[in-house]
Amino acid sequence: MAIWTAELKDDSEQLQERLSGLAEQLTTGIEEMHEGIAEASDKGKPTLRRILATHEAVLEEVRKAQGAG
Repeated sequence: MAIWTAELKDDSEQLQERLSGLAEQLTTGIEEMHEGIAEASDKGKPTLRRILATHEAVLEEVRKAQGAG
């Protein structure tokens, strides 16, 4: 039992590390898209402003989820 418990703990830690890394990659990707959309939005494109607002909301939720983990 002790061996299985240790293996499960190791698996859980590895999963947490992978999820954390994935969340960081997702956040970075969203931030990069956000910057590009913000630049285009500054040129007065209303559709891009809506996309930017959506990206901001998604990014906020990802950051909240990272803080909760």
